[in-house]
Amino acid sequence: MNRRHGRISAKLLSLLLMVICVFALAGCESTTIDKDAYKTAEKQNEVYQEASGLEDWAVDMIAYLNAASDEQIRSDAENAISIADYTKKNYPVDPDGMEIHTVEMYNSWIKTRSDLGQIKSIDSMNITPGSDTSTLCVITVETTYELRKCTFEFTINTDHQIEGAAINPAFTLGEKMSKAGMNTLIGLGFVFIVLIFISWVISLLKHVNRFGQKKAPETAAPAPVIAEPEEEEEEENLADDTELVAVIAAAIAAAEGTAQPNDLVVRSIKKIRRRS
Repeated sequence: MNRRHGRISAKLLSLLLMVICVFALAGCESTTIDKDAYKTAEKQNEVYQEASGLEDWAVDMIAYLNAASDEQIRSDAENAISIADYTKKNYPVDPDGMEIHTVEMYNSWIKTRSDLGQIKSIDSMNITPGSDTSTLCVITVETTYELRKCTFEFTINTDHQIEGAAINPAFTLGEKMSKAGMNTLIGLGFVFIVLIFISWVISLLKHVNRFGQKKAPETAAPAPVIAEPEEEEEEENLADDTELVAVIAAAIAAAEGTAQPNDLVVRSIKKIRRRS
């Protein structure tokens, strides 16, 4: 009985030791540090510490865009003059000066400002830490202008440079439909113009063929055969007859004993057909 009780106690002890080992291993795994969570927390802390400077930069940037003319903005961009050169402040954004994405934002603003009018108020501002590793934060600013509301979105990378900027005016449904219809008409008009031009080019091909036919070398026509006049043939026949008459006269004069053949008069010459 004691031996049986001892075996059961040994089994229970072994089972208890196994459970303790499992919990110990689970506890070791739970102590592993999540690197992604660490990076996210570090980014959030950095954004929190620089939130005041980021908000200050966004407000001053929007104020500069509204106050400066298009010519001044172009001149400042071409000469790499940032808003820090005007305000004499140290911003956490573009600390080393203007970047190429800032110039792209200026171009977008110049194209958009005519749809907004003058600024009335900055309604709200929200700074969100970036979801990917290369983005530090996204600054979203809601504003109200004379013509409509507008949303600015500035994307700041981990190097504290402007990675991208979006200026989104709030157009009404009617304005969107009007712009879409205008774009459609312009596209269709352009297509018809191109088709008409192609048709005109095709119609000119027949003139190109005619031009080629005119330039082709003409084959030399055979020289016409000029028939000799009948008078020449008659003159040749007369010349042959004269020679024949002279020969016959000389033969007759020799037979008749006449010294001069010219004394003989030949009245006619007849050809006698011999019978075979």
